[in-house]
Order: sequence, then C-alpha cells, then structure tokens
Amino acid sequence: MSLTKELQLKLSKIDARQPKYGLTRLLEKQEQQKKISTFLNDKSKSNINEKDKNALKILLNKQYEICENVFNELEDHRQKKRCWAWYIFPTWRDGRSDELHTYLTIETAMILLELAPQDPYGWRSCLEKIIELTEIKNNKLIKILPIEDIPRVYEFIIFWNEISNKPKWLENVLDKLKIFINDVDVKKYVNLDTIDNIKKQQQSREREREREREREREQQYRERDIIPVIPVLPVKIQSSVPSVPPIASQVASQVASQVASQVASPIASQVASPIASQVASPIASQVASQVASPTNKIHKLKILIDDHFTKINN
Repeated sequence: MSLTKELQLKLSKIDARQPKYGLTRLLEKQEQQKKISTFLNDKSKSNINEKDKNALKILLNKQYEICENVFNELEDHRQKKRCWAWYIFPTWRDGRSDELHTYLTIETAMILLELAPQDPYGWRSCLEKIIELTEIKNNKLIKILPIEDIPRVYEFIIFWNEISNKPKWLENVLDKLKIFINDVDVKKYVNLDTIDNIKKQQQSREREREREREREREQQYRERDIIPVIPVLPVKIQSSVPSVPPIASQVASQVASQVASQVASPIASQVASPIASQVASPIASQVASQVASPTNKIHKLKILIDDHFTKINN
C-alpha cells in the first residue's frame, strides 16, 4: 500500500520502540481526533463556553500526542525529564509556561474523563506509573517529579476532589498523591493563598457561566413560547332575545288585518289596529314556539286562533 509523504513523515515520528503500533496507531489517533470534534460539536454540549471547549480540545489532542512518550520516559528514566506536567495534571488554570494555555472547568473535566486516551499508554497509565515509581522511592514524590511540579500536583488534587462521579482508578490516584504530598513541606513550595485565590476565581467564573447558561435557557423558553398573533374576524353577536320566525310575523299581520276589518268605524279601525297588534304579539310568540316544534299539528294552531277571536268578540 502506497502512503503519502505526509503520512510517511508522521509515521517516522512514532516511537520506533513500539513498531507494532505503526500505521494502526496513527489511524487510531486520527479517528480519536474525529471523535473528539464530533463529541464537542454535539448540540447537548452547546451550554459549554466556546473558549473552554477549545481549551479542552487542545488538551485532549495534546494528551493523545504525548502520553505514550511520557509513559516511555517514565519507564526508561524512572523520573520526569521533559515538560508535560500541564497535560498529565490538568487543573482549572493553564501552566505558567504552557504555550497552549490548556485548562479545565468542572464541566470539561467530566468530558475529559470520557475522551482521554485510555489505551495501555494513555493518561491513566501515566498517572498510575507515577504512583508506582513514587512508591518504589519510599513515597518520595520529589524523586520522580521536580520541585517545580509540586504546586501543580497540589492543585491537581484540589481540583479533581471537587469532581463528582469520578472513576475508581482516579480516586485511588488522588488518595496516593495526598499521601505523597503530606511527606512534602507544601508551604515551602506552594503559595496556599495564591491557590485559594485562584480557586475562588474559578468558582466565580463557574457561577457566572451558570448565570449565562440560565439566561440563554430563559431566552430559548421565551422564543419557544411565543404565540403568533392571529387576526380575529368580526363575529356577529346574537341577541339574548330569540328572533321571531318569519311565519309568526305573517300570522300576526293576518290576525291584525282581520281584527281591523271587523270594526266598521275608521276611528275604530285606527284604534283597533294597534290593539290588534298588541293582542297579536303574544299570539305570535306562542305561535312561533308552536310552529318551531316539528311535532305540533296544524289544527292546534287553528283552535288557538279561534279561541282568541272568540274572547275578543265577547
């Protein structure tokens, strides 16, 4: 299989002491980098600050790049020789000489536990190797790590103690490091006031990020709950008084005419007409209610009208 020059160059940088990894190892690293990008671009991680997310991504890529070499260095020299403490002991602040400025937050630390290299030469293996070598040196951590790294280890313990749901292996590492730190005059190498101030600043930043996320969630809820304004068409309001059916009006008009025609005098006709209307009005109302019922028979209507005319004539 032919390889590009770029790929051959990368393969040449792989530790020759591990030939069995070769191309497979490189492809695994590339696949892991894709996994990191996919994981961090997931919408469920949108609540993480972009700056924090980028710092985590750089840290993860750096761990995949150096962890194998760090393990081999510890295996060969039995102590630290190069600068890599920032990436093996990550905390809430970047290293003083860390050009990549990698750091963690409470949230990104949980993601690191999921995505950190866990192969035989990964992050966990490096930490456990340091523990193993320190125990061989009678728990003298300064025989494995230089004095300059003691404050970093101290901060590492403080930071990861605040992380909940840690894996068992990490809890064991922290417990061992606490024992090793107790054998060191911490005050001699660590400015405890500075560390406390940094810790307070980190907690303050965490609270501010939480407030920002809360504001973003509220904004999303408001946008989601907006109801579009629908124009309301005018609606004709019906009167509480039921309208009289047309047939009732016709019957009332006919009744009024018949009553008026029976009065000979024109004056009586003028007088009878409004009287007839008043008489016809209750008749019309009753007729309307009767006609409205489909079960009513027509002869009942005739009897009702004749009865009222009989009362008027009398």
